[in-house]
Amino acid sequence: MRKAEKRLKRLHRHLSRKKKGFKNHKKARKALAKAYLKVQRQREDFARKTANALITSHDLIAYEHLQIRNLVKNRHLAKSISDASWGRFLFWLNYYGQVHGIPIIAIEPAFTSQDCGGCGTRIKESLSVRTHACSGCGLILDRDHNAAIVRRFGTYQISPRGR
Repeated sequence: MRKAEKRLKRLHRHLSRKKKGFKNHKKARKALAKAYLKVQRQREDFARKTANALITSHDLIAYEHLQIRNLVKNRHLAKSISDASWGRFLFWLNYYGQVHGIPIIAIEPAFTSQDCGGCGTRIKESLSVRTHACSGCGLILDRDHNAAIVRRFGTYQISPRGR
């Protein structure tokens, strides 16, 4: 996408140097439109191929249901998120999931790393704390592992020793 971005930038420059109403302006505008169409098709192709590869290689797919429009407000990540076209990817993932009969589950991200996978107690921790230690049931796990258990199974699924 970065390569296509440079090409678009150059074509925009070419277009801005042409006088409106003349044939060269129309040619430059057509070239720019063609370049945008190519970028659109590249994004679509990547989303379809990646979604299809995931569907054909897995029996169940669960993803974190993030608000893409809020993530795009971050000025450091916005371009990368847009280039990856997460929304189109999720659309194709759901489509291919229905076609092949593979369940696609959207998991709500709220409090999954703070809820205990053993007893369900909510323990407020800062993100710098990487180990989940429950005072209620004695469960000690890596924070991300606990979040995965809570997302997948809900609570009350594992014993206090983490087995």
